[in-house]
Amino acid sequence: MLSLVIANLLNFKYVSNKIFRFSYFGFSVSLLLPLLLFMSRGSFVSGVIFYVFSLYYFRKYFFKNLKVLILLFIISSISFIVSLYNVSDIDFSFNWGNEPPPSVIETVEEVSKKKETRKAFLSLYIQDGRLMSKDNTTNWRLDIWQDVFEDLNNKNLIIYGYGHNEIIPVMTDPSAPGRLGRDGLNENVHNYFVNILARGGLFQFIAFFAFYISLLQISKRKFGNYGIFLFMIPILFNSTLDMSMEGVQYPVVYYIFLGFLISTEDKSKLINYED
Repeated sequence: MLSLVIANLLNFKYVSNKIFRFSYFGFSVSLLLPLLLFMSRGSFVSGVIFYVFSLYYFRKYFFKNLKVLILLFIISSISFIVSLYNVSDIDFSFNWGNEPPPSVIETVEEVSKKKETRKAFLSLYIQDGRLMSKDNTTNWRLDIWQDVFEDLNNKNLIIYGYGHNEIIPVMTDPSAPGRLGRDGLNENVHNYFVNILARGGLFQFIAFFAFYISLLQISKRKFGNYGIFLFMIPILFNSTLDMSMEGVQYPVVYYIFLGFLISTEDKSKLINYED
């Protein structure tokens, strides 16, 4: 996900041929989206956000060059379908018979037998005062995040957090086994901002928030736009659903490239509104 965004931002920044620039953008993003969907839904949504944001930021150019926009959609559609065919088990063959495939019949019968009484929006619903999800992975993460908030509040640690010298207590809660993973090495809550709050409390959370606000102000003051959003939003969204920022390579590459964008945009603008 991070590599995809960085490659395309360098493409936007340095490739002068606009046909090649947007052809590469449409091809690369749509080619990898199906793979991201099957590997990490958070990365998939982040990729979609990057695609939509890019269309928005270059909207003035696309309005003046509709042929390029049409070409972009054609390339994106073809590469997406080809990629989806290769990474999935979807049967694209035409069925000219009257009977649907047996797998479809079995699936419909299985679903029809289930009695669903919960009303959910995007798989989310409220139960016993807690936010839950029908998706097991999402529900597992929501349970951890809410336990972190409750535990911080109960121990009066909202301001300063747990610190950085121990595993976040809810990860070793005996009433919720399995949070450390099968190998017992998972110490992460799978959310960048929840982890910031848990480790350093509101003090650290506000400090990080002020840091990002200052970056946006610097970008606006130096370059007259918020083009840096195109990099920050997809990456930060992805980190709210995964443990990417708790590793080593991901945050190092993220912050180095963030500094690169801020220090070089005046030499070669990321977003050229005059295109």
